[in-house]
Amino acid sequence: MTISFGTLACPDWTIQEVIRAARKYGYDGVELRGADRQHISPEFTPIERRDVRHRFEDAGLQIVAITAYTRFAQVDPDALQGQVDTIKRYVDLAVDVGAPVIRTFGGQYPEDADREALFDTMADALRQAGEYAAQADVKIVLETHDAFSLGAVTGDVLNRVNHPAVGALWDIMHPFRFGESPQETCQHLQGRVYHTHLKDGHLRPEKGPGGHELCLPGDGDVPIKEIMQLLIADGYQGSWCLEWEKTWHPELPDTEVALERFVTLIRGYLEELSS
Repeated sequence: MTISFGTLACPDWTIQEVIRAARKYGYDGVELRGADRQHISPEFTPIERRDVRHRFEDAGLQIVAITAYTRFAQVDPDALQGQVDTIKRYVDLAVDVGAPVIRTFGGQYPEDADREALFDTMADALRQAGEYAAQADVKIVLETHDAFSLGAVTGDVLNRVNHPAVGALWDIMHPFRFGESPQETCQHLQGRVYHTHLKDGHLRPEKGPGGHELCLPGDGDVPIKEIMQLLIADGYQGSWCLEWEKTWHPELPDTEVALERFVTLIRGYLEELSS
């Protein structure tokens, strides 16, 4: 298991600045945000891909995952096939830069959609993508996010997919803020969590369902250590990845403050859990 952070935390940093911070604070790796040619993109040329890979390898750092922005909860068949085609391009990118995991969203879907039929076609598409990824020894992870925030929902889709190359990204905030206990989430995703997004926040039910306010790791209501303990018991082998949402919430404390806090916190938890 490694300790990493996602570059959602640092939208204005260059790749070299990302690497500098990772080494400064003692991280093992980095999750690269695969949007807008910011830190990584399927639009990168072969030369750009080699450059990114070599920079991380030379620094002794892993690229633990790439975050695609595909959304597989599509009612339109052509739109769904477009998501499959796009994520295959991300798989090729992952191979070129040495990343083992690609994140996808489920996204949202219309309230009047036939959920059973939608989940079946979504699962078929993810299985198709998973078969492609498996040939490259890459895994695709469906994030607990949007309409799929609950482990029960993500787990339902994964049960239908039933492919070892398709698993879950447990973003620990979203199931928790919608009232699903860590034990329930872990049970629904059992044996299929390949990546995590760790974060913290204060629950704010007065803001409506799922209401919350992000904060520095360790200062909020999310039981991070308990979740780590559950995952370790479940045989988790992925990365403990900080998702610091500075891109979406510029009012959050400085990224380097969060990076230092997180790595210290997680190291401490790992020591406690191994004793």
